Amino acid sequence: MSKAIEIRTLLASLDEQALEQLCQEVVRLDEENARLRADLARMEENAEGWRDEAMSLHEQLATALGGQPGINQSGALVVVPMERCA
Repeated sequence: MSKAIEIRTLLASLDEQALEQLCQEVVRLDEENARLRADLARMEENAEGWRDEAMSLHEQLATALGGQPGINQSGALVVVPMERCA
């Protein structure tokens, strides 16, 4: 009978240790998730800033050349001469 109690006690102790390890891993993953989400938000803001800057430069170039900013079928930014815009 004493051996059965020792085994149950041992199993309960192992269960508690496993649960504690799982809880620690959940906390670690939650912190990592929060950090990654913050990184993603910062990177999205940076990307939006770069896009805005590119669009502004494209507009400035078109104005300087007397044309209209455009995009071709390949996705390249181009300046369309005004005579082709009419």
